Amino acid sequence: MSMLRTTSLVLLPLLLAACATPSPRPTPPPAAAASAPSAMPPLPPVAAPPPIAAPDLWARLRTGFTMPGCDADPAIADWARRYAAGGRRFEAMATEYRPLIALAQSEMTALGVPDEFALLPWVESNYRADARSREGPAGMWQFMASTARGAGLVIEPGYDGRLDPIASTRAAARLLAGYGRDLGDWRLVDWAFNQGEYRIRGMLAQRGAPPAEPALPDWPVGAISRSHLTQLLGLACIVSDPHRFNVDLPAVDPRSALVVVELPQPIDLDLAARLAGLAPGTLRALNPGYRRARMPGNAPHHLLLPRPAQERFAARYERLPAASWAALQPYRLQRPARLGDLLPAGDPQIKMLARANAVDADVLLATQRVLWLPGDLKPTSELARVHIARRVEPLHRVRSGETLWTIARTQRIPVRDLERWNHLHGSILLPGQWLRLTAPD
Repeated sequence: MSMLRTTSLVLLPLLLAACATPSPRPTPPPAAAASAPSAMPPLPPVAAPPPIAAPDLWARLRTGFTMPGCDADPAIADWARRYAAGGRRFEAMATEYRPLIALAQSEMTALGVPDEFALLPWVESNYRADARSREGPAGMWQFMASTARGAGLVIEPGYDGRLDPIASTRAAARLLAGYGRDLGDWRLVDWAFNQGEYRIRGMLAQRGAPPAEPALPDWPVGAISRSHLTQLLGLACIVSDPHRFNVDLPAVDPRSALVVVELPQPIDLDLAARLAGLAPGTLRALNPGYRRARMPGNAPHHLLLPRPAQERFAARYERLPAASWAALQPYRLQRPARLGDLLPAGDPQIKMLARANAVDADVLLATQRVLWLPGDLKPTSELARVHIARRVEPLHRVRSGETLWTIARTQRIPVRDLERWNHLHGSILLPGQWLRLTAPD
């Protein structure tokens, strides 16, 4: 039986075709008492998304839309026109974001959240998993640290769940589903995500549930929250009727599908990249929640990989027990040697390690070659001297009173580099915030 669990984020075409227009808006879930917050729903088990009678991502989204459509309010169509005004640029963005939209759509569907919310990271961050804001939010869902921890995400120096596309999307789906049960109206759910649940719950207690008309409830939520909702509905408007806005949504490309790989043990990210046949920087860009060389023991152990890379990874990973991969360490040869000479004679792992390192066990390897070998390997006079090469990303935790300028001076790093490496758009820092001190790979 396979040691890995995988979840595909792009479904195969099914027998029935989806309707080209949004389905009628169903009756929202009943509102709970506004005075008692509900508990966060538990994390659902990882499983393939339920079958949906739709041939591709865009059609699946249309069948899952339940909120006001294009013509429900002029502001919705206006935002749709603004987004679509870029023409080819919008289509290019849709192509780039499509795998992460599919990730969000599958998680929303699993918890009964309308599929409009799969487009919410487009509004929040343009689906940038490593996005950071000077006000403190981070990740494609722009979670504040307190909200993220309340939603069950782990945040520590070696791992930030807000930057993990898998963990943060699952947390966002749970959060939105909980808001839906509490507030009973998905329009209010969007405002709660933007402003905070308790403020919207207070308005609900004072005003009662808003009617279906007007489509944008006449509540004093402020221009930013009103725009937040109309932007989301404007994007759904384009997906619902792309030809109306002269947009051609990209066709499904199976090679671009992302797959969630659940690991039973932590693994070094550079080793995972080698097993997947990816450049280390590519794997880290897909999984930016992991901030150091190896997955921390108390963080989730999963990877987001393109389908072809996932297949390569699975074929190689399953050749050794999971604990073996967790124990491998990188070694650098100090003189030429053969892999077969570095391990005890007759070691049953030699062939498997040769495949993992993409070498022939009997071929002489050059000095400075990096190999992944058991961490308890003890060099002898017959073995080449090696040293463990570990990459740890330098990080700095902001202390009270520190500024970007003082940190840059202390670390001898240009301020502009700190801003670029951490996606900062201003000089405001918050105590406890973590800063990257080196350029990303």
